[in-house]
Amino acid sequence: MKLPSIDYVAGEARRAFDRFPYVLISAILSAIVALYLVEDTQEVQQELIKLLLVLSLGIPLFFSMALYSEKPLKTFRPPRWAFLLGVAAFLTILYFVLLNSSGTVPYFRYAQITLAVHLFVAFAPFLSKGEVNGFWQLNKNIFLRFWLSALYASVFFIGLTLAIAAVDYLFALKLDGKIYERLWIFTAYVFMTWHFLAGMPQDIDQLDNTTDYPKGLKVFTQYMLVPLATLYFLILYVYMGKILLNGVWPKGWVGWLVSDASVLGVLTLLLLYPAQEKTDTWIKIYAKGFYVAVIPLLGMLFAAIGQRLGQYGITENRYFLFILGLWLLGIALYFIFVRTHSIKTIPISLFLLVAISSFGPWGAYSVSQSSQSQRLTVLLTKNHLWNGVKLLKSTQKLSFEDQKQLSDIVEYLANTHGVNAFSQWTHQDLKGVADQSAGYERSEKVTQAFLSEIGVEYVNRWTNSSGDRPLYYEAKIGEINVSGYEHLVDINGFGAGSGITSYHLVSSGHGNTLEVQNGKSLVCQISLNDFMKNISDLKEKYNVPQETLSLTGTQGNVRVKIYFRTLSLQIQQDGSRLITGASALLLIHQP
Repeated sequence: MKLPSIDYVAGEARRAFDRFPYVLISAILSAIVALYLVEDTQEVQQELIKLLLVLSLGIPLFFSMALYSEKPLKTFRPPRWAFLLGVAAFLTILYFVLLNSSGTVPYFRYAQITLAVHLFVAFAPFLSKGEVNGFWQLNKNIFLRFWLSALYASVFFIGLTLAIAAVDYLFALKLDGKIYERLWIFTAYVFMTWHFLAGMPQDIDQLDNTTDYPKGLKVFTQYMLVPLATLYFLILYVYMGKILLNGVWPKGWVGWLVSDASVLGVLTLLLLYPAQEKTDTWIKIYAKGFYVAVIPLLGMLFAAIGQRLGQYGITENRYFLFILGLWLLGIALYFIFVRTHSIKTIPISLFLLVAISSFGPWGAYSVSQSSQSQRLTVLLTKNHLWNGVKLLKSTQKLSFEDQKQLSDIVEYLANTHGVNAFSQWTHQDLKGVADQSAGYERSEKVTQAFLSEIGVEYVNRWTNSSGDRPLYYEAKIGEINVSGYEHLVDINGFGAGSGITSYHLVSSGHGNTLEVQNGKSLVCQISLNDFMKNISDLKEKYNVPQETLSLTGTQGNVRVKIYFRTLSLQIQQDGSRLITGASALLLIHQP
């Protein structure tokens, strides 16, 4: 006898696949690629990551196309094969062109495209004029179903993880630890996606006639989101009053606070839309007041971003913050002055803004590269390092500020736009330098190579005006021989009171000595002179052999050994090195 519940689940799963086959195929293929990446196949890892990104984008892209095909524009009804061909062509271009350049720009652009695709999902079936309620009902279903699917997926993953761990322990199976990663990949890509799709409304045409407004959603929005958005606005207004009284420019990061609070407010009003359209007068007043109140805060945002642009030019982050501010200002003015406004304007306008700013000479990446390249040319010319044709060797020491700005700009271009960004200044083989460097230090090595051509010393962004500069090491920890030691302590932090154990490491003797303390009691004192000499010549600062970043010391009957996982130093002007941070494994023999 068949269980009805199993028949029901199987039927819903089959209907979801019949309705969204390409979405689920993308999810399954994404899971397969992710599972292969778990195996650490380094030789093809970069290509697999690109493939995973493309296939993952196919999930929302095919989903949006499926929704649109169920309710296309009456004046434009392309055949189904045209959708498939268009999506396949776009994903192919994404893989071979857009994700095939150096620097972080491809990943920034991928994030933009992903945001644009998700925004298109919100209004894909409702491109025609009107049907605002249907638009809201669809997005309400998507919003609630996503969180329900996330809950089901969490319970599924945690439950099976505990079951596998129990079986592994009880029967001593010694299962591969990667089984949990594989389970998470299946849960996230296949289980959650399938569960989400199974809950999508069957008849999109009928959504405009639906008046369902979950009480829980309304209560959550009214009594959680509205007070939070109001509180954030009050804090920002108090801060704005402070800067007006003190006559100082707002801090740069305040722009992100303003934009975050404003976006939260817009989302809150979207969730309250049915209440605004019915009898809740206070919500209408709140909505109007919100859009009026956001305008002075946006003025503060533009003041903050304007100051940063004047000082340091345009970067992608500043570009995005600026256009987000413009969009919020436009939305506020639209809802204040246009009587017959539509909430569909919010995702549609943001979709267009994201899409337009992703490409072209007006896009975030071209504008940012042009701005920073111009700053670099001005600095080089000012210091007689560029004659308009070729780079020149420095004949005098540059000011610290110019050294630091040159280092910052060159490192930004190397990291974000890749080695091709320097083609207008140098013919040096910077690509070779990048290819021979580990990924995490590639931009620093390229920066040093470019600056060495003009005889300028690289200045780390954290170096202060006194000339003190930081240095960071990271060990490659493998198996550790603990024989001869009775205690193993994990230390995260440096200085008295650091970490969660009573043991800690403290610098003494003007930085020449390291003390191991237990509470306020001295356990062992170790000289750092030989250790500092040994690491001073290290060229590789990451994946340092664990023995190189280790210390041994004795005091009386006590013997300790320290394996540094990470080690942060401050190099003083006189060349001395002070430990400023560390995480380590501490072995102790204490009879």
